[in-house]
Amino acid sequence: MPAGRVEGTETPLETARRELLEETGYQSDDWELLGSCVRSTNQHIATEYVFRPRNAVKTQEPCSGDLEDARVELLTRCALIEAVRSGEVKSAPVLAAIALMLLKS
Repeated sequence: MPAGRVEGTETPLETARRELLEETGYQSDDWELLGSCVRSTNQHIATEYVFRPRNAVKTQEPCSGDLEDARVELLTRCALIEAVRSGEVKSAPVLAAIALMLLKS
C-alpha cells in the first residue's frame, strides 16, 4: 500500500495523492477518508490517515526512489482478503488500512 510522511505544509490528503502517484503512477480526483489511527497509542504519536482513491488511472510510471524492489499489484477484494488470511500481509498499518477499507465497502 502506498504510504508516506506529511511533508511541510501538506495536508494528509495531499500526502496521499503524492504518495499514490510516486509509488504507483496512479492518480484520482475522487478520494474518501476511511479513518485514522495512532501507531503508538502510549505516546500518541504518528497518526496515520487512510484514504481510498476511487477510479484511479495510471498516468505515469512509479517514480519513488526509495522503493527499489516495489511492484504495483492490483488485487480484487477476494484476492486481498486471501492475502490477509494467508499471512502474506504482515504490516500492522497495512492490515489496519485494509480493515478500514473492508468496513467501509
